[in-house]
Amino acid sequence: MIHIKRRNPMKWCIMALLLLTDVSDMIAQRDTHIGNELLKYIQQGWDIQHQSMSFDSLHIYFSAKAPHDNRYDIYVSEARGGIWLAPVRLPKDINTAEDELWPSISSDEQTLYFVRHTAADPKQKKSTDKNVLHCAQRILDKWEDVAPILIASDDDISPLILADNRVLLFARRVGDGKRNAHYALYGTRRIDAHNWYLPQILDSTMEQSAYAPYTDKVVPPILHYSIEETIRGTTAAQSRTMPLDKQWQPSSFLTLSGTLRNEQTGHPIEGQIYVYNAITAQLLCTAKSDAVTGKYRISLQQGDKYTIDYTAPNHSHYYMDIDCTKLAGYPEQKQDVSLLNALNIHISTFDSELFTPLQAERIAFTDKKTGKAIPVRCLRDSIGGVDFTLPIGQDYAITFSRRAFEDTTLHLNTAKQVRFTHTELDIPMRAGRNKTQIYIVDSETGRTIDSGRVVLNNTTRREQIIAAPVHNAYTAQVIRDNTYHITTSAVGYFYADTLLTIPEPQQVVTVTIPMRAIHKDAILQLRNITFEYNSHQLTESSYPELERVVALLQDNPDLRIELSAHTDDRGTDAYNDRLSTLRGQAAMDYIVSHGIAPERITSIGYGKRKPIVPNDTDEHRAVNRRVEFRVTDM
Repeated sequence: MIHIKRRNPMKWCIMALLLLTDVSDMIAQRDTHIGNELLKYIQQGWDIQHQSMSFDSLHIYFSAKAPHDNRYDIYVSEARGGIWLAPVRLPKDINTAEDELWPSISSDEQTLYFVRHTAADPKQKKSTDKNVLHCAQRILDKWEDVAPILIASDDDISPLILADNRVLLFARRVGDGKRNAHYALYGTRRIDAHNWYLPQILDSTMEQSAYAPYTDKVVPPILHYSIEETIRGTTAAQSRTMPLDKQWQPSSFLTLSGTLRNEQTGHPIEGQIYVYNAITAQLLCTAKSDAVTGKYRISLQQGDKYTIDYTAPNHSHYYMDIDCTKLAGYPEQKQDVSLLNALNIHISTFDSELFTPLQAERIAFTDKKTGKAIPVRCLRDSIGGVDFTLPIGQDYAITFSRRAFEDTTLHLNTAKQVRFTHTELDIPMRAGRNKTQIYIVDSETGRTIDSGRVVLNNTTRREQIIAAPVHNAYTAQVIRDNTYHITTSAVGYFYADTLLTIPEPQQVVTVTIPMRAIHKDAILQLRNITFEYNSHQLTESSYPELERVVALLQDNPDLRIELSAHTDDRGTDAYNDRLSTLRGQAAMDYIVSHGIAPERITSIGYGKRKPIVPNDTDEHRAVNRRVEFRVTDM
């Protein structure tokens, strides 16, 4: 059985750590300094035993007995910015009261293989030390599922997981008795996440005690290992090499490496690399790039499709898909990645109802996390668009404001942006609304009319609102800074209308509209009744007013009226009489066509005989050119 030999602690520390250059494909600039950099954290009295370098050369796992400790634990040191940080002891699930030795980290750094050494109980005569292979899984940076490997014996040491994460080499004690017992190298291959094939011995290592295997980057790899030889009564470790049998050569894998840089500056950056299964979206592993060089190196196994997500603090993401389902051999792929630290954004604002461009009058930027305002320079175009640049890595609230419109806030988390140099967004803005209260009253008595109907037509946009009766008023939500044509109707009253412009401040707008009671011989002048020039053909602009007459007659079924048409004083009496008669008849025909019985309406043309103002100006003549009706019966 192999026991841990007592050596000068500092001498062994220097020796062991300097030998790491033979065990790993390290970053060249760091090779000659790794020992000294780590040693500044290892004080006198530390006993360092075994080391395992990560696939990307940014972590060293090793077994050590710290001063005043009575056991060996597994530590890890991280290289950051070209400097090895102080070693960190792995958690207690891995490090127990026993000795933890021989760490070997998988190429994805998600599985740690090690040996747990349990000393024999001196109270039991036939008991012996135990060296059992264990493994631990890292899930979201937490080591879990620490347990013996199912194929382990009571005396296995020096595990080595190859770069494919599927082939495991280790040394196992063979032979019977003290003299014949020695270690030989074994190999096994992974079946699935928890199961392995039965280990098989590497025949060439049977004759001598062999342990501590490792491989170099040669393809197919060369196996390096140690043997113990006794020469002239002194036992010493000797290094040996041999070609790795085909059955133990690692399965095909792709080495993906390159440099992460800032796209704007070209400088290397320390970033994070996430490897996902492209089909299931399961996160398989994470890796980092070197803080000084920006270099990274990961291994992708045969048989799967992968999505690689590159990112860094305050930088964008870059996604890449790699298909390894038909991978053969051990290819290497270079992939340099540039990440953005600023995002160019173009935003267009528009009216959410009219779908027309709308220029925001004010744009405010706020850091969502702190609530503080952020100054941002904006460039506007002529059709409602704005361009600006935002640093990546913050969560922003961008508020667009415009008179008569509600503030619209866009939440933009640039920490989650995919790698786009330019992003375009369309932002709808909703017109602001005020509450309006409309009262309709009897023009003579002032009494509130609560059985009427109030219709609001927006003169700016296609919007018609029927106000809702609430107690003795009529209420509606109207758009600020817009003008409404309000029409009121009630049984027993002439309809009335008015124009109302809604003020900007968000307040209740109140308006009172008087209505005339209908009585015999009452006259109502119809507005906006127009005809084609020198014709009795109605224009479309006349239809709304005539439709209100229709509604009035429908609401008051006993009402009978006389329609009268009038002209100004230009032209002969005969011409104006004929023209006014035809125009009166045209208005009547329109009303009858909408379901009003013809016997309820009479039509007459008065020509120029009944002016209501002198025909001395163009304005007065326009007043005299009119259509009106008189109540004849009710």
